[in-house]
This record gives sequence, structure tokens and C-alpha cells, in this order.
Amino acid sequence: MKKLNKKLLSAVLSASLTVTSVPFAGAGTVAEGEQAVMNTIALPEETSAKTADAPAELPEFSTSKQESGELTITAYNGTATDVVIPAEIDGAAVTAIGKNAFKGKALTSVTIPDGITSIAYRAFRDCDALSEVTIPDTVTVIGEEAFYNCNKLVTVNMSAGIKTVGVNAFAENPSLIGIEIPEGAESLGNSCFSNCDALSRVILPDGIKLGNDCFAGCDGLEYLSLPDGVTFGARAFNNCRTLNKVIFEGKTAVLGESTFNDCNELQYVVFPEELEAIPQYCFYSCDKLKAISIPTTVKTIGKEAFSYCIALTAIQLPDGVSLGESAFGRCKSLGKVTFAGRCEAIGSKCFAGAAITEFEVPKGLKTLGGSALADCTKL
Repeated sequence: MKKLNKKLLSAVLSASLTVTSVPFAGAGTVAEGEQAVMNTIALPEETSAKTADAPAELPEFSTSKQESGELTITAYNGTATDVVIPAEIDGAAVTAIGKNAFKGKALTSVTIPDGITSIAYRAFRDCDALSEVTIPDTVTVIGEEAFYNCNKLVTVNMSAGIKTVGVNAFAENPSLIGIEIPEGAESLGNSCFSNCDALSRVILPDGIKLGNDCFAGCDGLEYLSLPDGVTFGARAFNNCRTLNKVIFEGKTAVLGESTFNDCNELQYVVFPEELEAIPQYCFYSCDKLKAISIPTTVKTIGKEAFSYCIALTAIQLPDGVSLGESAFGRCKSLGKVTFAGRCEAIGSKCFAGAAITEFEVPKGLKTLGGSALADCTKL
């Protein structure tokens, strides 16, 4: 009995040791299995997270919806250099090109569809490879700097429906050779075509208003034919260094301050026959201007209007005119001044430094400014 108990105890102990060892041996196996299951479950979650973080592919054109439901192009996201702007996207009409939409893009050509009515601020600024653009007749407004600094832009086919062109809209385009603004256009903004060095042909409509410096610094412009009723801002054609001839085809115009200032090659000017005033500095330092015929309707010639026109030899002044300070000052070749009738005022230094040999005081003179004939050494 004792022997049996010993054998029974030994068997029980042996079984206990075997059973005890199973969990420890199996623990590693179970843990590895659990980890494998966990990894299998976690992997899709990680993949899903990475997919969510990846940026969505942008459409070729970004747009914004107007209150009318029509679309404005706000950005071009493509890489093509020959771009056709769609007339509609997802059934909605595209009617505007927004600010900066194509700014700095490497476009060589762009097709703008009918239905576009406006081209906004800097829409095509700095598109250095763009050589030609046709603006459809539905466009009525071109915003500030819309085509500024497009260095290879040679040709602009302007919309027949254009009304206003903004400040600096086509400025600093050194390859642009000509521009025709159609009838019905109302205004060109300040510096609109300034410093377009190759610009040699400008056609403007009746009644157009030109902003300050509108065509200033257009060194390729040699001849200018101007229609009836043009209103000039200050310095509209200032410093056009090769401008030789200016002809006003109409009866009226409103000249601005310094309109043709520093046009050093200007020799020939035909004024509109019903012109009323020549403002200050209008022809200042036009070195080669030899002769002018001032219309009988002119009543005021402003401060330094013809000052430093050193080639001017003779001038006949209309009845009833008033002359501002230094109006003909330092015109060192001016030898003859004739008054056709009355003159109420002659400003200070009006003829200072001129070459006149005799001077007849005009009838009706009420004011004679100081030094009006100073340094006239031949008088």
C-alpha cells in the first residue's frame, strides 16, 4: 500500500509538472499569435490614414461660383503651355477670369472663350512666353496689371466691346508692336501702355479718356493720329523719345499737364481747331519743335508749356490769350513773337532767355509779370 501510494504520488507530480509547463511554453506562441492578429487588424488602419493624408489631385482649373451661378476661373493648375479656357465647367458658364489666375504661368498661347466679360487684376501678369492674345468681344473690363510684364507679347487683338482698361494693364511689354482700341471704349487707365518700347502703332476712338502716363516712355512711337474729343491725363505721351509727328484729326481735345513733355524728336504738331487751352509743361523740352500754329480758340497757355523748346523760332498768339509763367522761357531760338489781338496777362519770365529782337506790348494787357523779358540779350 505504501508502495502504491508512492507510485501514485510520483505520477501525480509528473503530471503536474507537465501541465504546468504547457502554459509557459504556449504563452509565447499565444502572444505571437495575438500580435499577428493585431498587426493584421492595424495594417488597413495605417494604410487608410496615409490615403487620407495624401493631397487630392487638383482640377485643371479652380473656380469660384458667383451669385448668379456663373463661374470665375481663380487658378490654373495644369502644366500645358497652350491653354484653352473652357466656356463652361460641369454645366455652369465661365464668365470671368479672376485675379492672379494665370500669373507667372509658362503659357505660350491662351484661348479665351466668348462669354467671358471681365479679366481681373494681374490675371496674366508675368506670363513671359505669351506672344499673342485675342480678347473676345464679350469682355468689357480689363483690370489692373492684367497683362503686365508679358515680355514676349507681340499682338493683342482687343475686344470690340471693351469699355475700360485698367491701370498698368499692358505696361512694361517691350515686344508689343501695336494696339487698336475700338469705338465705344471709354477709358484707358494710368500707365496703361507705358514703357512698351516697341509700340509703333496706336489707334484710338473718338472721346476716349487717357489716364496719367498712359503711353509714357513708348520709345518706338514715331507718328500719332488722334481722333476727336480725346481727353489726356498728365504726361500721357511723356518721354516718347522718337515721336516726330502729332496730328489731331478732330475739332476738340483736352490736353493734360506735360502731355508731350520731353518728346525730344517732336517736330510737327497740328492742333484741333477748337482747342481752348495748352496746359502747363505740355510741350516742355521738345527740343526739335520749330514751328507751331496755335488755334484762335486757345485762351490760356500754361506755366512752362513750351519752355526749353530750343528750336522754336517764331510764334503767333491768338486774340484774348493769357500766358503763364515761363510759357516760352528759355526758347533760345525764339526770335519773333506776334500777338494777333488782345492779351490780358503775361506771366513772370514768360519769354526769359529768348532771342527776340523787338517786342510790342499787346493791346488790353493788364498784368505783366516780373522778368517777363529777362535775359533777352538781343532785345
